[in-house]
Amino acid sequence: MKIEFIISSYKNPYNLMTILSCLKAQTSDRWVAKIYSDGPYYGYENIKNIFKDDSRFTFIELNGPHGDWGNTARNIALRELKEEWVLMTGHDNYYVPKFVEYFLNSVDSDDVNFVYCNMTHDHNDYLYPIYSSVQVGQIDMGNFMTRSKYSSQLTINSKSHTGDGEFAEEYVRRFGGVVKHINKFLYVHN
Repeated sequence: MKIEFIISSYKNPYNLMTILSCLKAQTSDRWVAKIYSDGPYYGYENIKNIFKDDSRFTFIELNGPHGDWGNTARNIALRELKEEWVLMTGHDNYYVPKFVEYFLNSVDSDDVNFVYCNMTHDHNDYLYPIYSSVQVGQIDMGNFMTRSKYSSQLTINSKSHTGDGEFAEEYVRRFGGVVKHINKFLYVHN
């Protein structure tokens, strides 16, 4: 059992380098990452070269930019999933080293379909940690994982930042199952 991280990226090689380093620092190696560049940008090729020898990373260039918060890349990725679990995120997010371990260990039955944790937000206007819940404005695409066999049946139609919560709500509404909340702060959203 592995998590397939889908990372949408555009115009920020420094943030991309940080999230990829967060993944390499995971205490569990049960993950792979597909990085979707929403058009060419300075520094992207250098990062590809740094990670080229690690088979857990796959880099895909799209003909962009699409300007939709990474949702075009995510929709493409949803049709190409290979692992049992998927977690979609942006290149500007960070994960604690035990993130994968906590998430996969929380799947203690076949009924678990949705796993999420709490998050902090790195923008100055967020003064408090976010105790996440499955609703628009309280969850981010990067702090939940879903079963690939169900996620691949959905499409993210939103062209705004609310697509994250809308996807989470639709997933839980349509596919049900056990929703697991890890009451820990394992994710930094930017």
